[in-house]
Amino acid sequence: MDAELPYQNSLRESHDGWDFRGTAQWKFNELTQAQLDLSDQSTRLQDWDQPGLSTRSNQANELEARFKVTAEDVDPFFNRFVFLLGGRHATSDFTAPAAAGYDWAWFGLQAYLKQGENLALTAKLQGQGGSGLDLPFKFYPIVDFTWRVFEASQLDLYWKTDRYVENFQNDFMDTEHVSPSFGFPAPTEIAGEWGGRLTQKLSEAVVLSLSASAAQLQGYHQWNDVGAVTPVQIQDYSTIGQIQLAKAGANLQWNFQEHWQAAAAYEWTGGTNSSDNRNLTNLPTHQVVLSLYRGDEQWEARLALQWTSDRWKYETLPGTLPAYLTAGLNATYHLNKSLSLWLDGDNLLGASYELQPGYLEPQYHVRGGVEVVF
Repeated sequence: MDAELPYQNSLRESHDGWDFRGTAQWKFNELTQAQLDLSDQSTRLQDWDQPGLSTRSNQANELEARFKVTAEDVDPFFNRFVFLLGGRHATSDFTAPAAAGYDWAWFGLQAYLKQGENLALTAKLQGQGGSGLDLPFKFYPIVDFTWRVFEASQLDLYWKTDRYVENFQNDFMDTEHVSPSFGFPAPTEIAGEWGGRLTQKLSEAVVLSLSASAAQLQGYHQWNDVGAVTPVQIQDYSTIGQIQLAKAGANLQWNFQEHWQAAAAYEWTGGTNSSDNRNLTNLPTHQVVLSLYRGDEQWEARLALQWTSDRWKYETLPGTLPAYLTAGLNATYHLNKSLSLWLDGDNLLGASYELQPGYLEPQYHVRGGVEVVF
């Protein structure tokens, strides 16, 4: 990404880097296999230097490994067992007080228990810890219960705890108008989350699902303007000590013809800052998506219409981002198993709206490309 910041002296902002990934799989027998995933990401940013009207350059590197062993059909009741092991080593040239690097490691055990065809329980226990960030060693349990109530109904209930460190490249590489003065994001901890989903097959072609969840998050991150008094339309990744987050949603899918599907989805989100009086930015209360999909072995295409309600612009300053309605089209044509052509179109209605304060989204934004699979 390469852009000029349209304010004051029109400083130049650029993001570049690489993302190398590799996977190796071993199959010990028909029931047991292992997989190793490796990734090496490097991110270079040239962005606004907050103290003055100039730019600064920073580089961050993230090396991650994940190893998984899976045993299937161990027993009719003890159906599946998974062992997980992983770690991440992150370094950068950020200077104090920014977080310049960390090491994070984890291991986990997961068991899938099955009683007949209608009841299943997944239990997972993860232990993790690290250095460089606030990563004391702790255990995090997760329980997921599935009950097929009737032939056409399924109920999923879960309770989870977790802790994660967001990936720096994922946060900053494709986000424009930023100034990462805090360095690597601090860990986010899910102190407790309850949730459930009811899926009902109304007919052979129509499926309805209803979902709800409530969570307590510590170290919640959000984008906020770096200007404490007057907005400068440059954002950093801010941290709030603790929030309560509740969600409820509904999804209706209709497979009205072979290769064709129509869908409608609604989500309500309610967030409460339990730490201070700052607003939760860019968090819409209501979202509605209507979509039409067609797919077969050669063609895939989706047309979607999305409406999003207004959101807070800033943590402590007044102002909201207005609600907007937009349409998008994604299409892929598979020439063969290795070569595909794709085309994406955004904001096809030409709507005037902002995802980041101060910057209108492009109108009729169309891009395409070629995908090669080796």
